[in-house]
Amino acid sequence: MTRARNILLRKLAATGLVAAMLGASNPALGAVPSHQNPKIANFYLRWTVSEGEARELSKWDVVFLDMEVGSRTPDSIRLMRSLNPNIKILAYITASEIRTDAASLGAASPLRARLASRLAPEWYLSDASGNRRSFWAGTWILNVTDRAPLIGGKRWNDVLPEFVRDEIYSTGLWDGVVYDNAWENITFFAGTNVDLNRDGRAEGIREADEAWRSGLRTIYAKTRALLPAGALVTENDGPLYAPHVSGLLFENFPRNGWKTTLDKVASANSTTLTPRIVVVNSNTGNTGRREDYKRFRFGLASALLHDAYYSFDYGDQDHGQAWSYDEYGAVLGAALPGPVRVDSGPGVGVWRRDYEQGVVVANASAEPKTIRFRGEVERLRGTQDSTVNSGLITDEVTLDREEGIILLRPLGKIVGAAFRNGSMARVFNIDGRVARAGVFTFDRRAPSGAEVLVRDLGSDGVGETLIATSNALEVLDNGGRRIFKIFPYGQSFSGGVAAAVGDLDGDRRPEIVTVTARSGGARVRIHNSRGQLIRPEFAAYDPRFQGGASVAVGDLDGDGQGEIVIGAGPGGGPHVRVFDGNGNLKLSGFFAYDPRFRGGVRVAAGDLNGDGKAEIVTGAGPGGGPHVRVFDGGGRPQSGFFAFESTGRGGVEVGAADTNGDGISEVLAFSSDVFTVTP
Repeated sequence: MTRARNILLRKLAATGLVAAMLGASNPALGAVPSHQNPKIANFYLRWTVSEGEARELSKWDVVFLDMEVGSRTPDSIRLMRSLNPNIKILAYITASEIRTDAASLGAASPLRARLASRLAPEWYLSDASGNRRSFWAGTWILNVTDRAPLIGGKRWNDVLPEFVRDEIYSTGLWDGVVYDNAWENITFFAGTNVDLNRDGRAEGIREADEAWRSGLRTIYAKTRALLPAGALVTENDGPLYAPHVSGLLFENFPRNGWKTTLDKVASANSTTLTPRIVVVNSNTGNTGRREDYKRFRFGLASALLHDAYYSFDYGDQDHGQAWSYDEYGAVLGAALPGPVRVDSGPGVGVWRRDYEQGVVVANASAEPKTIRFRGEVERLRGTQDSTVNSGLITDEVTLDREEGIILLRPLGKIVGAAFRNGSMARVFNIDGRVARAGVFTFDRRAPSGAEVLVRDLGSDGVGETLIATSNALEVLDNGGRRIFKIFPYGQSFSGGVAAAVGDLDGDRRPEIVTVTARSGGARVRIHNSRGQLIRPEFAAYDPRFQGGASVAVGDLDGDGQGEIVIGAGPGGGPHVRVFDGNGNLKLSGFFAYDPRFRGGVRVAAGDLNGDGKAEIVTGAGPGGGPHVRVFDGGGRPQSGFFAFESTGRGGVEVGAADTNGDGISEVLAFSSDVFTVTP
């Protein structure tokens, strides 16, 4: 599974939701969580789940598990919930079939054995001669209709919902149930010789099929009535029943035709009850070729055209894989209106769906097609199919027949990290792997070489722009209008101003921290979001040091209050210090590089690994190589890498910001040797 999704799950698991959920008798009900796109599901039908399997399965948004997992390995379900509080776990049970050996399974399948014990012999579906009917090898078909004989005042369509309530949902392990065999008729599966009421005569085809459909609707309705409001009652492969369930699984996509199936997916997304889960299951066609990335992507892109969950596995002979793909880590944001066809002519053609942060394209036609975009798009950067997921920026893609692709919108601007206006930014994961295509950073409202930082100062979800120059700090609103301009160290000062933003006192309102950047003794000032000084000025280093410094704010210890991180500027050693929000020294400091180096150090801070605590990012100052290092809040090294050619000696400026919307910051490295800064 991808880094982004793993980190997100660790963040969720660290919240108090976990303890509350584990202590409850049932999972939290109500709206399905806002799972990030692409939304992924797993159809995993083994009868037990080991601890290792549970850890892997917890990375999916929705998991369908055989009901036996709740009786044989219930702790695995609890573990999955502890690792992913937003997961939805549904119990799989067949609505109209039972194994021929169910009564003798005992401890191997205790729920099936108990279900078989509730079955009256008269509820097995038979033909006019009294012979039991079967479709899937090793199973008997059960009579779901209201024509089944009453035994003890009940029919099978009474007993099954009660069993789900008493033996499955009552355990508190499940969010709901998925009924398999949602057949839209019976005569295709059991043949036309079907005796529903056991009177020795077969019903007519239309009569039998309508009775069958009515019986399944009864099962769904009674299950919903017996379970609490919000419990998920879903089914597999029966679009006809969409208005009666809270979700559908479309198995073996596109078995019934690409356009036909997707039209039904679209309909299910609007006609099923809420909360709803609609899943498209594609697979290898029972070949086991998990590296068939083209087939995988076509199914995923098709599901995303209608904002559905996606599942990919071996096939209907073995639903039991936890295969991970690069695309699962993409962060697309919310779906925008669509989908739209982007070509013309006969056939099903090429379709596109836009998302807030990406674009999905599926070529369902019988020939390759080239799709040209009005603007640039960015390919995902992956390790599995690097030819397709190369990370390159392009304005066109060519797709083979029955192929899809997930694309990102290029990084338009840097939000959340300060940058030197006009610099080139590269984006990395914490371990130094390139995470996104680079971007040229330039804001026309700021002078070239000024420091620019976009942050939400008003706590209203709208970013303001801070522009720091040789002596001033100016703040503009989203429309470019000046909110205020201050001279933190006086108008006559020309040693440069650096700024950082963060919540220093835990009141959920940001403060602005400034420091003299190139000279002036590394003097630090703390302002409110309106630019007013709220703390006494303090010197980050010995007053005899007359160089400048860089500054960052990050919650290094996870207590909800940001710390001030200071890095000595050129002329000083590569020394990093940490202060609390009142200017008190919290960490006396550490050298990020060789103490003899006199080019100073640039600093940034952000949560790079999803543990709820910010890491300190450093870059060597002028005269050093483009060496980036990452430290924890206590100054202990975590990783390091060269962001540009290692022979360069211009140093590297650094930042930390969430560039893809997954809630995790990436490391940003900015070119710095292209500027010559004069007082």
